[in-house]
Amino acid sequence: AGSRAKFSSSYTAAVHDVAVGNFDIAIGDFWVTSERMLLTNFLPAVRSDNFYLVVFEEGGSTSFAAMLQNPFQPFSGAAWGMICAAVV
Repeated sequence: AGSRAKFSSSYTAAVHDVAVGNFDIAIGDFWVTSERMLLTNFLPAVRSDNFYLVVFEEGGSTSFAAMLQNPFQPFSGAAWGMICAAVV
């Protein structure tokens, strides 16, 4: 019950129980997350889940210049300036 009270996910709580020695193993359909990897080691996956993002485009053609600008749309010009300054 102690690990379950510490974590909102019962899966992460089970991984924590293995990490602290309450259990020897935990068998289940776990997703290996970075938080859980910090707690204990995992065996290689028996199977994996693949997720795909499908986005439908509205009709119409886009210009070559518009396609070149698309990767830069998530941030404003000022944000890109701060990113460049931090990288350099």
